[in-house]
Amino acid sequence: MILLNIYAAFSKGLDEGLETLIKSEVKTNIEITKAVMELLIANDKDFSIDNIFIIASKHNEVNIVRLLLEDPFSDRNVWVDPAAKNNKAIRRASLYDNIEIIRLLLEDPRGETKVSRSTLYAVDPSGDQSGGDHPISSASMNGHTEIVRLLLAHPKVDPTVENNDPINSASKYGYIEIVRLLLADSRVNPNDDDTYDSIAIVGASEFGNVDILRLLLKDPRGETKVRGVLRTP
Repeated sequence: MILLNIYAAFSKGLDEGLETLIKSEVKTNIEITKAVMELLIANDKDFSIDNIFIIASKHNEVNIVRLLLEDPFSDRNVWVDPAAKNNKAIRRASLYDNIEIIRLLLEDPRGETKVSRSTLYAVDPSGDQSGGDHPISSASMNGHTEIVRLLLAHPKVDPTVENNDPINSASKYGYIEIVRLLLADSRVNPNDDDTYDSIAIVGASEFGNVDILRLLLKDPRGETKVRGVLRTP
């Protein structure tokens, strides 16, 4: 009966189905979770394993993400693409501070692999190059220190995306540990931005983040520009 209820919920929509699964007593039972998805794959032509993967990443459902990364439905020619929808899974996990999901995604061993009709890609933590929804920007803006630390250690992550948006956001919203992490990276320039209102020192000043302001004033990068901004009437 529980299995049928969960299946029925998924038939109404992925969000409702996953919410029902999460609230149920069987969400830790991977075999039941797998059985639900097998039913959906067999009976619902619109079911997307990638969508369920993205939603599970958002809701921090580590067991479900781990299950899907193992490609348990390959015998049905169904594989998860962890980089689907422009790496939406890692972008959602970064936004919602789901660090275990981030680790799973970064540790996934697949490279670019042709499987059946699909081309699957390894997760790219550099994120969305078109919409500005970069994992490191989301994590910096929301104070997710350990995710920022984890992402900075990855060779594909660029901490200067969107004109140094990560340090600009962390400075503005008062996340001093993240500011320290970013300043420790030689690629970051807290004053390298053509838009006056978004450089780090201005954000820290306007929001009264005095300790962050002190850090930024001590940093030698862009010193001339900082002084110029401070003297602007």
